[in-house]
Amino acid sequence: MGGAELIPTIQVKHSHNDNIFSSAFAEESSSITNLTPRIEYLAERDEDNLLSVTYDGDWARYWQSRDDDYIDHTFAVVGKYSGDSAARFTFDASTAKLHDNRGEGASEGVGGITRGEPDEYDQDDVGLRLDLGNPDARFGAMFSARQLDIEYTNNRAQTQFRDRDDREFEVRLLATVSGKTRAFLGYRNTDIEYARLTSTGVTLDSDESSVLAGVERDISGKTTGTLEVGRLTKDFDEPGSDEDDLTVWNLGLIWAPREYSIITFNTSRDAMETNGIGAFIEATNHSASWMHDWSDRFHTTVGIQIGDDEYPGSTRKDDRDDYTISDNYDWQRWLNVGLGIQYSERDSNFDLFDYDRRIVFATIDLSL
Repeated sequence: MGGAELIPTIQVKHSHNDNIFSSAFAEESSSITNLTPRIEYLAERDEDNLLSVTYDGDWARYWQSRDDDYIDHTFAVVGKYSGDSAARFTFDASTAKLHDNRGEGASEGVGGITRGEPDEYDQDDVGLRLDLGNPDARFGAMFSARQLDIEYTNNRAQTQFRDRDDREFEVRLLATVSGKTRAFLGYRNTDIEYARLTSTGVTLDSDESSVLAGVERDISGKTTGTLEVGRLTKDFDEPGSDEDDLTVWNLGLIWAPREYSIITFNTSRDAMETNGIGAFIEATNHSASWMHDWSDRFHTTVGIQIGDDEYPGSTRKDDRDDYTISDNYDWQRWLNVGLGIQYSERDSNFDLFDYDRRIVFATIDLSL
């Protein structure tokens, strides 16, 4: 299309979920059909000069629980421009109508059963980034800014306390240590403002400051890795509140012993906003996956994710486990079919938040 590409894809997924409310008791099951269309307009000269406009949809029908049907929409644009190799600009923006399934987000525990419908919200996100310095240069810098707005649109008696605005700024100074290793030192600040006080009359407004250091290294021709570690300080606006400090990190490794077999490993720890218990969530995650091509057409993926959540200001602690195995077959160049099973479990010292869930699914992916 005039030198650009129009790329449409669609996935049809049918699954059976034996605990749609992620509930510790009174479990309900349902068959679910998801239709997820995507269309992208892509004008690309190279990876540093492009324009991408996308629409992503997710239309779901719960055959045994029609109150849980939903339709999500996301419109996004990404633009990259490099006037020369020493300066690269990136702009991205999106607007979306999304949802939290009953039993997730602010309706954890009994909320999944007592809510009449999923929590729906509008999300607007815009970001700017400037990279200075040739990628092969000894030194460089990165500056970025981002604005995120979240506003819930239904179940307002419960969700009005979750509306918030995030404003983030980050700067990084980079240095090439060797041809295969690039290090950085950075600072990130996030100002988080809620539209309302909590139901107990306190504010969750806070200011997060993080000092980070990290490296990115091509360890060998078969292995690449990134590591960042730092210290995060969360300072609440509520009078009398103490600062919370925690060590944060993000480590990712990709190992490809063969071009048809890829193993990935990730571990991270970060602060997340609370869903209603405690002041915030200290979330730790560890995950690993193995993707293997048994032939040109047949592929399998095995994944495991374990993690734990702590809630400062509360005694609640959760352990999470998630296991997935899926098979995919490229029936035609434009047609892929898949089968899979996922098992999830949460073990909390608050019994109300315990659950286990099994999802069996089949997918059909279509493209031009």
